[in-house]
Amino acid sequence: MALLLATPLAAQEHRPPMASVETWSLGNLPLPAGVTGGPGNLSAADPAFAGAPVPLGDFSLETTLAYRDVADGDVAGIALRGANGGWISLQLEQITPALLVAVRRHAAHGIDAHGELLATTAVPDWHVGRIRLKIERRGGMLHFAHARVDGEWQVLGPAFPDPTGGAGQAGVFAIDGAGR
Repeated sequence: MALLLATPLAAQEHRPPMASVETWSLGNLPLPAGVTGGPGNLSAADPAFAGAPVPLGDFSLETTLAYRDVADGDVAGIALRGANGGWISLQLEQITPALLVAVRRHAAHGIDAHGELLATTAVPDWHVGRIRLKIERRGGMLHFAHARVDGEWQVLGPAFPDPTGGAGQAGVFAIDGAGR
């Protein structure tokens, strides 16, 4: 008969997710500051979001997103937020065992605060720590893509209608999912 002793695992230190942009191609707009994830979602009055006004009409935004400490339930990425309360995001979502890249949309006055899932795919290991993200608005429709830092763009989903009302901000965000 063997005696088995079990020792409790040390508590893991919780670190909120962090995201910043290394490159930002949206005209002459300034590079948004990095953010550390807070509670809430993009519909909240004060999520961890740093943005700049987007031009009316068509545009293309390409960015390299640097991220770290994205754990189960955490989200980080780029988003368009409208003054009307609508938003759409291209984001990383950690759902163990996978890291996903997803497009989520929240219509103005919509009921799903975390956004309706429109498209998603698993992120291969080559994205660890950095990923390129692209949002284009052409004729009121939004197109999304992601890529490895030195790779070709991979389209994510079909074109989607812009829920922002055509105005608002583009920026980087991080949301701490520990409280969800």
